[in-house]
Amino acid sequence: MKSSIIIRKIVYGAVFTSIAIVIKLFITFETPFFRLSFFEFPLMLCSILLGPLYGALAGFITDLNYIIINPRAMIVALNWFTLESITFGLVPGLFFHYIKYNKKKLMIILLITMILGFTFNTLGINMYYGTGYAVSSIPLRLLRDTLKYPLYLYLIHLFITDSRFSSFNFFYQFSKKHGLKKQNY
Repeated sequence: MKSSIIIRKIVYGAVFTSIAIVIKLFITFETPFFRLSFFEFPLMLCSILLGPLYGALAGFITDLNYIIINPRAMIVALNWFTLESITFGLVPGLFFHYIKYNKKKLMIILLITMILGFTFNTLGINMYYGTGYAVSSIPLRLLRDTLKYPLYLYLIHLFITDSRFSSFNFFYQFSKKHGLKKQNY
């Protein structure tokens, strides 16, 4: 019984990771100086539903595949950008593993996660492009993350509380563990 749960978590983790990889590689608006991508969403959902270990592994594997496949990736090694991806996969799951879910807690945890991700992203940009560019790009990246925040908040809350997703085992288990009533939107 326990091994089937582990196998199911690995399969769901692989699905979330695959979605994040596809989004990061192909569904991205990218210029030489700026990138807009939504790959963080499946990593955060993976972390919340499957736990922090699976979320962190999903973040690491997503960034590792990005480094291997994308010719524009900076370096084949662990760096600040890898820590950013791991953060999006680790932090939400850490919190919701120990505290009960509600929308206000999600708002705070998502804000903490995005601040940590922004910090690691700034350190990575500083490492590769220098302090001048890292500082000058803060307003644009801050605007980007400010616009992403309500979108992620809405989507994560929707996926977790909408009854249409309760047929998926981990959505059901999460809502049962946290005492959530499913809603139809």
